[in-house]
Amino acid sequence: MMMFDAADEFMRKEVTPHHARYEKKDYKLVEDNMRKAGEMGLFSVTVPEEYGGMGMPFSVGMLVTDKLS
Repeated sequence: MMMFDAADEFMRKEVTPHHARYEKKDYKLVEDNMRKAGEMGLFSVTVPEEYGGMGMPFSVGMLVTDKLS
């Protein structure tokens, strides 16, 4: 599943290696990573296409959400 794999890769490359910075409340890092995830479409998986989302099933959205959490 492409979106799940994208979320997994994002977490492995952009989030997990910087765990200590998150613990220290590095809000700039949080902002940057939230922006990257949004640009990748990770927040609009289940949003209908006519509203700029991907229109994928709820189950795909839940898998992506689980991976990001």
